[in-house]
Amino acid sequence: MRWAASGSRRLGELDDFKARLPILPIVRRHVRLQRAGPLWKGLCPFHQEKTPSFTVTEARGTYHCFGCGAHGNGIDFLMELEGLPFGEALARAAELTGLEPPARVRPDPERAKALALSDVLEEAALWFRQRLGEPEGQAARAYLQGRGLEPDTIERFELGLAPGGRDRLTAALRARSIPLDDLVAGGLTLLPDDGGAPFDRFRDRLMFPIRDRRGRLVGFGGRALGEGAKAKYLNSPEGPLFRKRELLYGADKLDRLGQDGRLHVVEGYMDVIAMVQAGLRATAPLGTAVTAEQLGALWRLADVPVVCLDGDTAGQRAAGRLAELAFGHLQAGRSLAFAVMPAGEDPDSLLRRHGRAGFARAVEQTVDLGAMLLRQLGADRAGQSPEARAEVRKRLREHLRRIPDADVRVEYERHFAPWFDRAATPAAAARPWRRGAPMPAAPVAARARPGSLRDGLQQVEQLTALPLLQLLVREPSLLVTFEERLARLVFEPDPWERVREVLLDFLAADEPLETEVLLRHLRRLELGGAVMAALLRPTRAMPPGSTREELERECRRLLELHERRLSLGTERELTARSWREGGTDARSLVAGLDSLLNRRRADAGDPDDSAA
Repeated sequence: MRWAASGSRRLGELDDFKARLPILPIVRRHVRLQRAGPLWKGLCPFHQEKTPSFTVTEARGTYHCFGCGAHGNGIDFLMELEGLPFGEALARAAELTGLEPPARVRPDPERAKALALSDVLEEAALWFRQRLGEPEGQAARAYLQGRGLEPDTIERFELGLAPGGRDRLTAALRARSIPLDDLVAGGLTLLPDDGGAPFDRFRDRLMFPIRDRRGRLVGFGGRALGEGAKAKYLNSPEGPLFRKRELLYGADKLDRLGQDGRLHVVEGYMDVIAMVQAGLRATAPLGTAVTAEQLGALWRLADVPVVCLDGDTAGQRAAGRLAELAFGHLQAGRSLAFAVMPAGEDPDSLLRRHGRAGFARAVEQTVDLGAMLLRQLGADRAGQSPEARAEVRKRLREHLRRIPDADVRVEYERHFAPWFDRAATPAAAARPWRRGAPMPAAPVAARARPGSLRDGLQQVEQLTALPLLQLLVREPSLLVTFEERLARLVFEPDPWERVREVLLDFLAADEPLETEVLLRHLRRLELGGAVMAALLRPTRAMPPGSTREELERECRRLLELHERRLSLGTERELTARSWREGGTDARSLVAGLDSLLNRRRADAGDPDDSAA
């Protein structure tokens, strides 16, 4: 019981920290708040709006949006808006409010080292800025002036110069007593393989400091100024601070609140800087392709970012790949729009030639995500060839299966219905959708029967959610093994979604993974007698005498059942549409899927277990 007492103290310390955490210093960094009686009001940072529906209750330390339903405390706010994991959000909240963080989230040696490296990078950024302002920076300043950048813009983006010479930065920072190991770890200095003298990574380059969403300096991008450079652009190497896949250039300059403008996703540093100078909101990935991590960060900044890529072949290929990537991560209310630049133009050149008004005209007509996917799949080239249309349908089905949100999947099935219904023409689905126009409706014959998909999915969910949660409550150590998969799930019927969240919070609190400790935690939260009784009810998923290996195997089976419920529903709907076209094979497959769904219901456990 010694461990249980220690764990309870840690959880109590965490609860005390949450209770004392002031929310205004956290929210005010992103939201312009005005007093409204006992509340504070402002424009919601989680969705675009013109009339404030976002409120903060200072006395309770919580926020709530009456428009989109966002709700939580200061830690939740940081996790959602800045994309921080729980532990980092705790540490960040403590940093912003001056509170002492709970012991379990106080900076460990690795975190302290990363913070120290950021300070080293700040020293380097200052040195680069000083070089740009000196006589040796004249050519770089002339280049920036030729690109139309104003002095205030250069200062805002902290642009600098890495001068020529082998080791000027290294020598300057070592003279300030900065250890060579820190310069190497920070990606500023390179060590030759032959054991020779260290030298600068960045030489004769225009320097772009790269900051994370919180404004912490994590690396640099350098553009070659000379003709003989092997690479036009050079980034900091991957390391403790610089994670290229997760970063967006200029994201630290974005204030999502109080702005009605779009968020533009562009290709390069200069595109971002030119657009911000013109009063537009923009950010860019640190490479040619947007990653899944960057896509998630974009959606935390805007519900429907507008992707502005060059009109050349490479730009169009990049747009198509991004559309394919997005389908595996879609959620309700989140999408992408695509604006194609005129041939030979990019956002920077377009703004310099035609100004903000010219740029606005160029991006006025956008292509929606569905149309861009069809373009990527070659739907506009499929023509009347049965083989080509069949290939488009096959790949469409594959992308529909990848959509994690069931409601979004159903809507896209309707949107793409002409490709699965012989009575309609595929050209209708390939036609670009224009902003302000209604989404194309599916033909009546292709629409799902009311409740057929939703009812089936919820039945499977009821048969998998409770047995899975019962097993995790009885054997909390499984939370460690299946944390990531459990975090990705969403249980639609209450109260099981609440229990899932509580289990993840319990794991994050670093409590001893013992049933007694977990049950005490659950009872303190007052989930309700019926819920607790259901969680403790004997279940066939965990018969007496089960080994740890057997429990893990059963937990994996239940997780797979739950994860498969969505794809089963999608397969059945798509196959039913094929059956309506008259194929006997499709008719057999529908029956087979129904049989499979029924078998999975039977395998999931006693139906009585689904009642709380």
